[in-house]
Amino acid sequence: KGTFIVSSTAGQFDVLPASAHAILGDYVEEGSNHGKRVYRRKPNAGQKGLPEVVLFFWDLRDGKDLAGWWFGDKVGGGQVWARNPSMSSTPPEKGWKCPVDGPPQEHVVCAPKEAKAKADDFVSAAESGGRPNKRPQSGGGAPAAKRPLQVQTLVFSSPLGEEAPEDTRILAGDYVQQGMNHGKKTFLKKSEPNGDPFWIYYWDSRDGKDASGWWIGSSVGGDEIFAWVDQHSAMPPIKGWRIPADGPRSDVSVILKGHEEDAEMPEEERLKKVKEVVTLLESKVDKAVETSKSMLDSEGDIFEDGVRAVSQLLQARVDEIEEAKGSVSRHGKAAKKQKASGETEAELGLLEERLDSSLGKAMKEMGRVQEQLGKCEREGAEERDAKIIEEKLPTAMELVTQVEVAVEEANTEEKAMKVRDLIGSCRQKVEKTLDAANGFAPEAQKLALAEFTSLRERCNAADSRLSLWEGSGLNTFDEVPADPIEIDEDEDKPVEGDSGDATAEPDEAEVEATQENEPALDEDKTDEAVSALDTSLPVAQLLQLITDKVVQVETEAKTALDTATVVLKDDSAGNDVKLCLELLEEQYKAVRKAQNVLAWQVAALEGKEDVAPATVEAARSFAPRLEVARAHISQELVLAKRQVLKVQRKSREERDIEAAEIALPMAMEAVKQAEDAVESVVLEAGDLDWRRKQMETAIHFGDEYGDEIMKTMEDTQLAAEGAQDAILGARSRLDTQIKAARLLPEAQQKAAFAEIAPVRKRLIEAQKKLNPYKKVRMEFDEQLKAKHELESLSSRVAAAEMELEAANISFEGSTGSEDDIKSVEMTIQPVQTALAKVLKALQSKAKGITGVLQERLSGVQERGLAAAQKLQELKQRARVDRSKLIGEQLAKQAEKDVAEAEELMLKIEEVEKPWKDGPEFLPQATAGPAIDAAATLVKEASPQVESAKTVVLEKLVEARQLPEGLLRLRTTEELQGLQARVEAVALKLMQLKIDTFARRTKMQMTDVIQAVAKAETEVQKLIKVAEPFSRDDLEKVTAKDLKGVGTKVMKAIEPVAKVCEAARKTVVQKQQDPKNRSSPSFSTQLKKLLDRLEIVEATVAGSRQAAQEAANNKNTLAEQKKGLKSLEALVTEAETSALPLGDEQPSDQTAEVTAESLRGAQVKLDAWRKQAEVLANNPHGGMELAMGRLLEEAKQLQARLNDAKSLAGASNEQALCRIFAREVPHELAKAEEAMRKAEEAEGPFLKGLEVISVEQSSTVIASCEAAAATARSVLQEVQSYVQSRHKEASAFAGLDGPAKAHLHTLSQQLSRMQGLVDKLGQYENDTASRKRIADRNVDGERASKIVKQG
Repeated sequence: KGTFIVSSTAGQFDVLPASAHAILGDYVEEGSNHGKRVYRRKPNAGQKGLPEVVLFFWDLRDGKDLAGWWFGDKVGGGQVWARNPSMSSTPPEKGWKCPVDGPPQEHVVCAPKEAKAKADDFVSAAESGGRPNKRPQSGGGAPAAKRPLQVQTLVFSSPLGEEAPEDTRILAGDYVQQGMNHGKKTFLKKSEPNGDPFWIYYWDSRDGKDASGWWIGSSVGGDEIFAWVDQHSAMPPIKGWRIPADGPRSDVSVILKGHEEDAEMPEEERLKKVKEVVTLLESKVDKAVETSKSMLDSEGDIFEDGVRAVSQLLQARVDEIEEAKGSVSRHGKAAKKQKASGETEAELGLLEERLDSSLGKAMKEMGRVQEQLGKCEREGAEERDAKIIEEKLPTAMELVTQVEVAVEEANTEEKAMKVRDLIGSCRQKVEKTLDAANGFAPEAQKLALAEFTSLRERCNAADSRLSLWEGSGLNTFDEVPADPIEIDEDEDKPVEGDSGDATAEPDEAEVEATQENEPALDEDKTDEAVSALDTSLPVAQLLQLITDKVVQVETEAKTALDTATVVLKDDSAGNDVKLCLELLEEQYKAVRKAQNVLAWQVAALEGKEDVAPATVEAARSFAPRLEVARAHISQELVLAKRQVLKVQRKSREERDIEAAEIALPMAMEAVKQAEDAVESVVLEAGDLDWRRKQMETAIHFGDEYGDEIMKTMEDTQLAAEGAQDAILGARSRLDTQIKAARLLPEAQQKAAFAEIAPVRKRLIEAQKKLNPYKKVRMEFDEQLKAKHELESLSSRVAAAEMELEAANISFEGSTGSEDDIKSVEMTIQPVQTALAKVLKALQSKAKGITGVLQERLSGVQERGLAAAQKLQELKQRARVDRSKLIGEQLAKQAEKDVAEAEELMLKIEEVEKPWKDGPEFLPQATAGPAIDAAATLVKEASPQVESAKTVVLEKLVEARQLPEGLLRLRTTEELQGLQARVEAVALKLMQLKIDTFARRTKMQMTDVIQAVAKAETEVQKLIKVAEPFSRDDLEKVTAKDLKGVGTKVMKAIEPVAKVCEAARKTVVQKQQDPKNRSSPSFSTQLKKLLDRLEIVEATVAGSRQAAQEAANNKNTLAEQKKGLKSLEALVTEAETSALPLGDEQPSDQTAEVTAESLRGAQVKLDAWRKQAEVLANNPHGGMELAMGRLLEEAKQLQARLNDAKSLAGASNEQALCRIFAREVPHELAKAEEAMRKAEEAEGPFLKGLEVISVEQSSTVIASCEAAAATARSVLQEVQSYVQSRHKEASAFAGLDGPAKAHLHTLSQQLSRMQGLVDKLGQYENDTASRKRIADRNVDGERASKIVKQG
């Protein structure tokens, strides 16, 4: 699911409104609204108390003012906090208005989680450094993050341009957005791959006010800085930059670069660009929709990956359309700003509507795709979860079965503990699967819960049985009864509080706790005890009474303790122990009572005023003596209870042993009876395989043997149920025996379990043997039920076969009409549904059927599959016939609309009749109505033509859905022909629209048109007079004839020139008229007329040049022929020099002579060709043709020269390298000498400006400028020479070691030359700077003189 993060980029000094704070957080996709996704904010522990926030989209159904993306507490209403009017497919990153009626908040960013994480990484990287002093510290570096999707570009420029100072010129250029720093955007300058980086970034006041503001540096937060401005705006300020950072303010500007669409351009170019974009997108959308339909409407399986791919394709097209709509909108705004014509604005509006139409088509198809994608995802989830169940269920069932068997075989404590662990492991796995099932698809979840809940119940049942067999734990004494123990006279009943489990021996603390729980003395008895104490008696007497009572209690307690010491011996009888226990309990109560009475008496004494405190203390001193007596009795009472438990346990063990000895033979007899019952069932029912054959026979032959076998099945079932009852009875007796055995002492317990174990194993084996026979009747019923179901399915298949046969017969007699095809399709549809259900039912039944029924089911399945194949064949035939019918109808349906559109051609011809003979302009009375009629026709016909184009396009899309083959090809060709016809009408209509607008414009410039037309007419006369110049007879015609033609041409030029001059004045007047400047269309038409006039003027100029040069051209041609002849001799000489002398290699001197010869011929040939190409471009046609022939001959000479160079081979190239290496240093010396002279000219300045006067500095500067100009000329010539030699040598392929060394030397010399050029550049900059200073000094002196004179 998609996740977005709404965050704030505000710094510590930026303030966000409350509505912006309310929407911050992580948002996760949750459903959709109006065709786009809805996102809900994830709960966060740090955001407790904040409301629920939903991010949703609202379309245009309620108006433009309510459309866009919203943050609210629910979709479509309630409380809202922010809005963005964007119509993008996903929530936009910027532009959120918080609150909705407020301005956009630049610090609120909504970005996908992955992109936000990258941006956060970038911000943290950029903010890693601090700033000492007044500039940033190093360590920030360049942010290593990708650009945002929507980047902005800044343009840094200076009005001085190339004349700006060096430290300003290096900063000029485009800066592209590259992330954030301190809550604001950073920008990196576009430069060469290895160029120095320049960053524009913001630094807040965390390091002091002097370090805050916008900076330009080599890295974000780095040491090296170039400019600074003390402003804190959201974007880099336009003006106020200090270069360098501690220098004065400069006049540079930093402005935001606009979109390409915002630039000024001709209306035709703007329309062309928009049309190309719209047409391309329409084609892409049509293809995407076609792809989607072909997949969704196909008969085969539809896969989730394919649907997802189509969804992504459509989403990409939607995004492209959204972007294109923004581009078209910007084009529209730019066109309005340029005051474009109404037709252009209308065209842009129509193109935007076409984009809306394509967007609607794509969104509609997107809805279908999303619905299918959801279906595929659900089906995929069901299939995936079903596979998980299929994998886990058999393992879990096997494990539960192992548990059940292990429980039956657990006959020792060790095995019971292992089984307990096995049950825990099994239950854990089942519970884990049940927990996982909560996230399954609905159907899979139902199945999983049903199956695994049943397994859990079986685990619980096994656990309960194991607990029963483990007994109640009386073999240990881990509990002590808290209540007093009562001993029965006959000891046949357990002691009170004994639940059958053995208890631990009680300790003294437990006895104390037991006695403390006894009820306190009644208030009446306490009052009686207190009233019996006469406080008026002397103190000695009072204390004596209390002492006597305490001594009495102590004496009785001592007597009871002595008795217990004698009685509580290991061999004491049970009755003696009982009497001793009763005596001790009675004395314990007596002591407790005495303690309570003493406590009340002390309290009563304290409450009487006439009793001395010493008396109270003396009475209170008896309490410890009573406490000691109670402690001794409690200790002896514990011993008495232990003895009682020991006696009871011994008695119970003797009783249990006697019962076990009696019960074990009875349990063994019960097991023997159960085994006999099972054997009886097995003997009566026979072998299982034979029994199954009986069932198959009964199912196959039905009534013939069915009743007899059914009775046998009933008998077997009853016998199996009786045997199961016997097993259950025997198991119950064994369980009782096991429980009794667990109560025995350890030695006797082991002996009892040793006897019980084999008996129990026999019982388990009997159960296993009986289990298959318990399901005989159930299996028979299932098979019988399956037989009836199979017969029902077979009859349904037969019915489908009959209906298909009838449909096939009906198809054979059909005529291929719409009604016949529809009738067959209606017949097939219910058969297809019924057959699909039958095949699905057969497939599900195949899993649980065996034997004869399986063979029958296979036969029915084969019939069903054959019927399905026949059904597919009928559907294919119906589809082919329908395709033929559709193909025949598609062209017919479109033909009508195209024919109606073509009727407009006659109307177009009718409205264009006034201009049929080609007049450029008509009288106002004629042109006005004609133009109005044409405009009306364009307005009325445009919708009709567009409708026809749409119909044909839709039919073409439908034709692509036809099966591949001749029909589809023929139908497509017919529709393409119709498309061409309607496009011709549309083109004609568009041309009429353009011509009408142009004619309307031309009505406002009839004088210009007449003037230009007159000039064109006059120039035709001139062309006719100059016709002899175009003849290819320059070598034959005489100079006298050429002069005569030239004289005539010059005379003919005069009137034409005057007409052109008058026409240009007329055009210029129209251009300068303020009323005409506001109309782009008027300017366009005027430009076309001016172009025509310039053609006329160019013809006049060419004719004048031909008339002036024609007589000399004959001599010039002769000279060129002579020069070419001499070149031919040079080439021949070079060819001879290049001829090899056998296998012998030429010497370096010979090779250099040859190279010089070839090089000289090439230089002269290049010079001749350069001059000849200029002469060939001559208005004198005869000269142009003659020079063209000579240039062809020169090409042949060049080919011969190239062959000679190839013949000379590597020796020629190596020789040239040696020659170049000798020549280039001489040329460099010239450049260095020129540079030395320039440096001599600036000698006075090296002493300092303060040394020379203003007049001297002006003279020296003039000298420097002259020297620099001379040096520039020399350096350019030398640099051109060195570059050409280096370039030529670098192209050589056959260089040896020395030649390569020469080439390396050339490279070094080229670098030296570049150094001289750079040095001259710095020299010129210094001279210009000195000149500016000198000019300021001159101005200063003048000002001083004026002040003095004043």
